[in-house]
Amino acid sequence: MVDLGATTISAREAEVLNALGEHLTNAQIAQQLHISVRTVESHVSSLLRKLGAADRRELALRTGVPPVWPGPVPEPSPETPQVVGLPATWTTFVGRTTELAELSQALSSNRLVTLVGPGGVGKTRLAVEAASDNAGLFAGGGVFVDLVPVSPEFVLHAVAAGLGVVERPQDPLEQIVHERLRVGRMLLVLDNSEHVLGAVADLVRSVLASCPDVVVLATSRERLGIAGERVVPLSPLGLTALTDNGGDSDAARLFTDRAGRADADPAMVAEICRRVDGMPLAIELAAARSSSLGLDGLLAGLDDHLRMLSRSSPKGDRHGSLRTVIDWSHQLLDDAERTTFRRLGVFVGAFDLSAAATVAGDGDTAAASDLIGRLADKSLLVHVRDTSGSRWQMLDTVHAYAHEQLEASGEADDVRGRHHSWATATARQLEQSLDATGWQERFDAVAGDLRSALRTPRSLSTGTDAFELALSLGHLTYARRFLVEASHHFEAAVSRAPDEASAVAALRTGANEAYAEMRGEKAFDLLQKAFVRASTAGDHRIAAIVQADAASLAGRCPALFTTPPSREQILTLVDQAKGLAPAGDLEVATHLALAAAWSGARGPTVPTDEQAREALERTAELGDPTLISSALDAAAAAASFDGHLKESSRYSSERLQLLDRLPRHDPKVGGEIADIFHMASLSAVGAGELGAALASARNSYHDDTNQGLPQFAATHLLPPLVLRGEFDEAVEQAMVMRQGWERAGRPPAGWMSPAFFAAALVHGLRADEDEYARWMELGTSIALVTASPPACKLYFEGRIALHQGGLLEQVRTSPTAEERGSYYDPYYDSYLEAVRVEMAVVAQSGDAEEQLATAQRLARENDFVAAQLLRAAGRLRHDETALKDSVAGWESIGARFERACTLLLLPDRADEGNAELAALGCIPPAPSWF
Repeated sequence: MVDLGATTISAREAEVLNALGEHLTNAQIAQQLHISVRTVESHVSSLLRKLGAADRRELALRTGVPPVWPGPVPEPSPETPQVVGLPATWTTFVGRTTELAELSQALSSNRLVTLVGPGGVGKTRLAVEAASDNAGLFAGGGVFVDLVPVSPEFVLHAVAAGLGVVERPQDPLEQIVHERLRVGRMLLVLDNSEHVLGAVADLVRSVLASCPDVVVLATSRERLGIAGERVVPLSPLGLTALTDNGGDSDAARLFTDRAGRADADPAMVAEICRRVDGMPLAIELAAARSSSLGLDGLLAGLDDHLRMLSRSSPKGDRHGSLRTVIDWSHQLLDDAERTTFRRLGVFVGAFDLSAAATVAGDGDTAAASDLIGRLADKSLLVHVRDTSGSRWQMLDTVHAYAHEQLEASGEADDVRGRHHSWATATARQLEQSLDATGWQERFDAVAGDLRSALRTPRSLSTGTDAFELALSLGHLTYARRFLVEASHHFEAAVSRAPDEASAVAALRTGANEAYAEMRGEKAFDLLQKAFVRASTAGDHRIAAIVQADAASLAGRCPALFTTPPSREQILTLVDQAKGLAPAGDLEVATHLALAAAWSGARGPTVPTDEQAREALERTAELGDPTLISSALDAAAAAASFDGHLKESSRYSSERLQLLDRLPRHDPKVGGEIADIFHMASLSAVGAGELGAALASARNSYHDDTNQGLPQFAATHLLPPLVLRGEFDEAVEQAMVMRQGWERAGRPPAGWMSPAFFAAALVHGLRADEDEYARWMELGTSIALVTASPPACKLYFEGRIALHQGGLLEQVRTSPTAEERGSYYDPYYDSYLEAVRVEMAVVAQSGDAEEQLATAQRLARENDFVAAQLLRAAGRLRHDETALKDSVAGWESIGARFERACTLLLLPDRADEGNAELAALGCIPPAPSWF
């Protein structure tokens, strides 16, 4: 809780208040805190009531809630929703008043609107204007996605990039996109859909089904064919005067505006517009020529060209007339312009001067700049700006024409080869900038062309370019968190490898990526393939490292496997690695030391002290932070197995210090970082260091590798939240965890079970028996229970029994740690033993004193357990001092619920305890508590 003088607000309310100070909308706050918009609204209402504020502005001006705003509080800004990604408009919007009104009306009353018309009719521009004008209707904002450079398999990726979301382990990208689109009423604009119509239709169906507040605006040359689709057809600009007094038509106004000739002869302008059927793109192309040809020369040129091609264009084929104008404009180019124009057709997206000079020229940037400027002046290229500077692109219709010219030129293969070389170099440069800011935007700008280049026939690439491009693109898409795509690129790199060493390197990188996805079987399989290829090639050194890594993965992470390798299989891997290892090689010796440590000498995932020390020494000498982290994990596992929980927590804390040395873009570190956060939180809980456990879990929300993975962070948040008595937030996070787990297909994940049992405890303490039973059942279903329930389940059941009364004997006589054998859990067994001691005291068991004495060893290793044993001692011996010391212990770790229960045992503070229990929403304990 946060104390604001006479008012107390919860930690979550403090976070919302701080976000209000940053003038975020409810939707933005929901996204930042990973809660629903409705929950944000509830917190805002509570803050208004508690703080006596009149409105959000007054809340935003409140101070004293950590973290405080740096410097003076800024003036509040209006909450204006925005449609991100809208292309900048460099020209005025002419005409289309009726069409814009119709489209706006359609967006206000339909969930799917498709703006349909031929190429060059102005669909994109009208969609941009409509999205901009109607942004205020969409509280959650919106996103504009240009699909021109996108192939069907990457439509979803393009939308994800526009929304700023990324893939997460065990969570499909489609589901993450849906989550982002559910933050409020949103507008999704999908521009130029015709070449990926099937993929767009599939995406839109899923979005409409899963995101009830989303409105989709698509532009296409044909309808999507989805039920409920509102089609708005777009025709060419009107050729009729707008007033009875002879005012210019929309088509004439566009020509005059683009030509910059207010004094142009209206009759000649009208005739030009009539000749091109009022097609906006054709009008703009003609206007671009008017300054050099004059209106009469323009008319003559159009007349000759239209007459020449009239037989090939069916009557009424407006798209045919547009093609005629493009063809005519192309014929007016000089040789250098035509060559550059068709070569630029190889790009699927926007390009900069350097790319144009490399692919379409001879590397002379100055010459390329001149030619691009001339083509832009003739409206054959469109100038755009992004965060990286100026870029140019072709409108879809113009691009199709340029591509045809390239295919007919006889130089298509040569240009594709240049494009592939440029893409390889560009991908390599992007890799080198992954530690710098802004690389994501630069990657997004060229991603379509990099993917397109990867499809270039290998015969057109030079040297090792095909392999290097696939490997670089895998690295870049992993860093961009398109994990499934990255996996495919690493597979492509293996098939394009110029030699066995390169193939082995790609397989190892692919295994690292699979481990980051928490896919144990796939990572293990890729390592085995790498081992076979390295062995066959005679590279025994790499083969030894690879097989040692496979043994470490299997021994350390059995929870990532559906069917983990047996200990015998793991030992065989270790022996194979040792048999191939060259003498005196520090790197090989280090990997072998880790493999030996994780071979499970004392049970699953538990090294001996000696093995852990050997691994620590070797990794420290080598200096690889990823391997050092693995060795520290081994040392922590060995310490916890021996009951040294404080030492185990210190080792896990040391791993946190390595995070700054682990580049988040490297597939090698993704799985390690996830494990660092997991074990740091778990080890801190095992030592009763609830503040540290909570801090680690919160940090995992914001780490780049996790990208706010809700169920991963929520899983680690729940136990410390519940043990601290932060029940409201725990209930919120429990739903986040459960929904994420269910979306991922309810995978077996025994490491999640403590969080499910912790959630059950809250519902039990609040007398919601149905929810208590439901959460207990879910926890049991994923706990991999066979002969005996895990310690965490027995602890939370015992704590319920203490509070509600009854079942004391049943829980007290449940299997001991020794009886549970391999189900011994060092992180929760001390909790279980402490609750058994207190149950023995409450039940007035004859051996309660003996049990208490035996359990005292645990107090040194767990702060929570120490406070609970003090309470048990105070109750057993009627020692008020011990009870007060217990209260102090609970306060030192922030355990509100346990503190309140202890206060009930102190007559002069019982009222305080009852008030706190009521604030937590808990029922009073049963009479047996007293």
